[in-house]
Amino acid sequence: MQDLSDLKPRMLIHCENNDTIEKFSAHHHFHSPADHCLRRPEIAENIAVERVLELAVKHSYPVHIVHVSSATSALLIREAKAACDLITCETAPHYLIHTEDILKAKHGHRYLCSPPYRSAQTRGMMVELLQDGYFDIIASDHCPFTIADKDRYADTPEQVPCGIPGVGTLFKAMHDHFVTSGKITLDELFALTVHNPAKLMNFSPKPLFTIEQMLG
Repeated sequence: MQDLSDLKPRMLIHCENNDTIEKFSAHHHFHSPADHCLRRPEIAENIAVERVLELAVKHSYPVHIVHVSSATSALLIREAKAACDLITCETAPHYLIHTEDILKAKHGHRYLCSPPYRSAQTRGMMVELLQDGYFDIIASDHCPFTIADKDRYADTPEQVPCGIPGVGTLFKAMHDHFVTSGKITLDELFALTVHNPAKLMNFSPKPLFTIEQMLG
């Protein structure tokens, strides 16, 4: 941030504290997909988010924290925004729709991603924060692998390529789970997925698809 202080290009930051991950990983071996959540707990994200926010406020530097999965992190970000309006963040549909239980189900290894899914309590809090406007953007964190890529290491979850797809399902998933249920409006969904990302990148969005096409 000091070296780039004259230009201040926005930094997109994945926040997880590696020391914390190593500490928890030493106590939780990777025997099953669900162990991923124990090895990369929310506190690893919270510690890293807090540190990044301290630096952003100190240097008045634009940072965008990607794929927030912890409600505590979202609360920390909202607090820091009051001191530095250059801070923004995003979360992804899978942190709002699913919980860590998906890793305990059949083929749970296919859903391994980082940060991992969280508890039902955290997911519920994340949805409340979504409704309260805590997130600037909803993004897919699109990182696809084929089923064959995932299944090749089904018996050794630590070797499973980490990431899930999302671009093609983002809008419809958010619409089906949150607009049709009345948790957010269609205008709010467009702001989160179209207008706010365009604003962050300093260009005006030009609609490429109708709402019917976006909903498939």
